[in-house]
Amino acid sequence: MSSYKTDNKSGLPVLYLQDHKQALWKKFHEQFPNGMQRTSFMTRLDEDLGELCMTCNECGYSVFAKIEKIIESHVTDPGIRKELVNDSQILKQYLRRDYTKQLQIDDMGNAIHIPCVSHCLRHAFGDCNQDHPKICQSCESLFEFFVKLQNNLDIMHYQDFEEYKKQLISFMSHHARKTYLNAQLNSNLLQLDSDEALLIVDYKMRILPKSARETKSEFFGKRGWSLHSILIYTKNSETQNLNIQAFDH
Repeated sequence: MSSYKTDNKSGLPVLYLQDHKQALWKKFHEQFPNGMQRTSFMTRLDEDLGELCMTCNECGYSVFAKIEKIIESHVTDPGIRKELVNDSQILKQYLRRDYTKQLQIDDMGNAIHIPCVSHCLRHAFGDCNQDHPKICQSCESLFEFFVKLQNNLDIMHYQDFEEYKKQLISFMSHHARKTYLNAQLNSNLLQLDSDEALLIVDYKMRILPKSARETKSEFFGKRGWSLHSILIYTKNSETQNLNIQAFDH
């Protein structure tokens, strides 16, 4: 018996929780009409999901938390402190949600050239010989943010800021890779014939006690029983709809 949560209407496994955020909010709001508002709910949901990925946690969320802690502790001017924290929040939202929306991949899984070098996956793969005359102000704000930090904080923090900047660039690279790889799955599913099957095999989870929030490094450092999961995609020859089966071992 599969441990995947299934959709009530279709009976299919819920593969990506991100695709069902609106459904989760609707269910929560119906059960707790006087509870937190939608924006707070979505923010909390993103934070809870985000820390499950070690790269996102170490190169993204933890970095912003450390930066904001430095700002709160060492910037004495309340106006500048508020401005820097606000800049940090805006940058975090862009890198986490909006950056990947700028990347373009066609239905066949091929990266598309974009005039902005920060958004051109072909350039990132070393496979683009076209010009990139445009500059994304949102991406440039990453570097401007650290310049502003250095202008308002002591030199003792400069080395940490350089490391944090490198980590956030790695955070962007991680999201770019994830976006490209997800597109490859969609491309393969589009090309799937009725007499073919696509199998995805991976270790999904472990059966063990866990804290409310923990990173993957903490999670995989514990002993437990790992579930080896297989997703099998097939296509109905008449309706062209995908059939999905999930098996845990």
